[in-house]
Amino acid sequence: MKLVAILSSTVTPKDGVYKIQTKKFDEVKPLIRGLTHYVGHVSTREFLEDLGAIRSPNPIFHGLKPGESALVVTLKRNVARELKGFTVGVTVKPEDLRFRILTRVK
Repeated sequence: MKLVAILSSTVTPKDGVYKIQTKKFDEVKPLIRGLTHYVGHVSTREFLEDLGAIRSPNPIFHGLKPGESALVVTLKRNVARELKGFTVGVTVKPEDLRFRILTRVK
């Protein structure tokens, strides 16, 4: 697996075959340091940067090449619902987030 980015959604701007797998935080935590992220949500971005992720200077992710993967980090649905969609200024914890690996197969 060649991990190339951290995303806040399953961005697939290029046609292809993809697979996605849910992972536990402990499985992905060691992968975060040094990875470029494209996360706009402030609390999630701060969480990732505290773990060593690097903010992309360009907010546009152009997609995965075959064989490449991205870590997708999203707020769990129940967290967003409890906060009634207002998540600015809210500190997120690993248990508030869903972690998935998106891989472009071909």
